Amino acid sequence: MFCALGRARSMLGDTAAARDAYARALALNPRAAAAYSGYLYHLMHDPGASAETIFAEHCRFGDALDASLNAPAPRHAHDRNPERTLRIGFVSGDLRRHAVAHFMEPMFEALGQRGLDLVAYSNLAREDEISARLRGLIPTWRPVAALSDGELAAQIRADRIDILVDLSGHTADNRLPVFALRPAPVQVTWLGYSGTTGLCSIDYRFVYTLTAPPGRLDEQFTEKLVHLPYAMSFKTDPDAPDVGPLPALTRGHFTFGSLNRPNKISADCIALWARVLKAVPDARLLVGAVSEAATAERLLAQFAAAGIGPERLDLRPRLPTRDYLALHNEIDVLLDTFPYAGGTTSNHALWMGVPTLTLAGRTLAQRLGAGIMGKVGLSDWVAESEDEFVAIARRAAAQPDELAALRRCLRERLMHSPNLSTARVADSVALAFRLMWRGWCAGQAPAPIILPRFDE
Repeated sequence: MFCALGRARSMLGDTAAARDAYARALALNPRAAAAYSGYLYHLMHDPGASAETIFAEHCRFGDALDASLNAPAPRHAHDRNPERTLRIGFVSGDLRRHAVAHFMEPMFEALGQRGLDLVAYSNLAREDEISARLRGLIPTWRPVAALSDGELAAQIRADRIDILVDLSGHTADNRLPVFALRPAPVQVTWLGYSGTTGLCSIDYRFVYTLTAPPGRLDEQFTEKLVHLPYAMSFKTDPDAPDVGPLPALTRGHFTFGSLNRPNKISADCIALWARVLKAVPDARLLVGAVSEAATAERLLAQFAAAGIGPERLDLRPRLPTRDYLALHNEIDVLLDTFPYAGGTTSNHALWMGVPTLTLAGRTLAQRLGAGIMGKVGLSDWVAESEDEFVAIARRAAAQPDELAALRRCLRERLMHSPNLSTARVADSVALAFRLMWRGWCAGQAPAPIILPRFDE
């Protein structure tokens, strides 16, 4: 019951209430892994939760899961040839029309071209047209939603997976308890969740160097960090509309925007955005994905409490993909959320010529925007303080001609940035898999990996 309440509160954008509902579910059943994941996911959205608290709570999950499973130490009889063809398994509940697929579709294709034998474990009750497209890129595709954790672990062992990759973390439909059973010799988490899993059974975590510079966030992860020198490639919608002119030049006022899901919009976030609107008195704020009346009422009340009236707000419902992309042609600059920054939304915005002003922080979730802006040379859109955030917003609004010029070149920059070559990312990931495997074959404990750039 409390898990259902947590999901409902999350859909309405009330992450604090959602976190508390999952906490109540855990109080009734401390071994409920799905409730624990829901609690941790929403804790990541709490601006009052420190990096230390978030890490400690994730570690507590890992300890509780290990205690509940009481699994024997795994034995893996894999061929320890360090240079043989590797069999890589990917476990995800998001191999469908989802943000993860935007990143993994080009990556699956590229990794398959690099001599890796790929297997997908799709934890979906219902697949879609994107799932069908992904199936064509992966030689072995196994629907596993109906399998128990023990059955899925047994299947992974039977498939002789060398390196098993989690693409979900603590998001919905994850299979983290399977990883705790250690069905593969080397286990990795990547992409789907912007924090640690808390599991000692997962050895490594891929991160982008600009998001997580070596040594800066390492203590927040139970996994050893593998630093990729290139950003994940991002497959944009082929039907995306053309980039329009800067709205401020024709509308007579500046339009800030937010197209992140409403449950990322914290009270602290609204307070900062209100400061921006006060600093640019004629500006308006367009907020997308507001489809529930209760969500709209909450946002209007919070902005009113911060001194911003409804006449300066434009709340829009969730839209089909092409209409959502076209909405960027009504926005001059996006304001990022915190403490959980945008990921897919900021990448879509770059494609539509719109920069995202982001506030960097101490966690990976807070630094997502820093990596996205940095990969196309826009680190000047990364604020290190709230005062700087307001100052950058004010400066952007005062320089519409410069912003218009940036808008015209962003899509081209995204297509040709040296940090965004799918081939280079795939080369880096393939090299990382090889280094992980060589380490396991040699009996070495996992250690951080800093991968070299191939263009230097």
